[in-house]
Amino acid sequence: MQVATDRCPCCNKKFFYYDSRQYFCGSPIRTCRKCGGSYIDKRYHELAIEGLPGSEFSKGSYLFLIALGVFVLYRGIHLMGYRELGMSDTVVSRWLLPVVFTVMGLVLIIGGIIELIRIISGSKARKWEQKRQQSVARLRNPDYAWKLKQAGYPVPEEYLR
Repeated sequence: MQVATDRCPCCNKKFFYYDSRQYFCGSPIRTCRKCGGSYIDKRYHELAIEGLPGSEFSKGSYLFLIALGVFVLYRGIHLMGYRELGMSDTVVSRWLLPVVFTVMGLVLIIGGIIELIRIISGSKARKWEQKRQQSVARLRNPDYAWKLKQAGYPVPEEYLR
C-alpha cells in the first residue's frame, strides 16, 4: 500500500484538500472515492498504537493563549485612543482596527479558558479516551491490524493474533 501525498497513488486524482500538518484520529488506511483503491494517509493516527497527543493536554499552551489574548485585547482597547498614536483619522483606524483587535483578544481569551476548563474537568480526556477505544476496536480486526503492520506501523502483537 502506498502513502498518499496530495494525489491518490492509484489513479492520480488530486485530493480536494491536503495539509500534512493536520492531525486526525482514525484509520490511516483510506479508500479513494474515484477508483476505490486503498492508500495510507499519514494525517490519520491510530491512538491505540501512537498514544494520545500530549500537546492536547498542555495547560501551559492554553495559558499562553490567554496571555496573548489579554495583550491583543489591551492593544485593541488602547487603539481606541488612536490620536495618541499619531494615526490618521480614518474609519479603519478609528473603528475597524480597535474592534478587530478587541474581538480577536476576546476570542483568544475565551477559547483558552474553555480549553483549560475542559482539561481540568476531564471532559477532554474522556473525549480522547473514547477515540482511543474506537482505535482499539478497529485493531481487534486481525486483517486490519496486519494491513497496518505491512504498511510499517508498529502494531502490538496482541492485535496480530
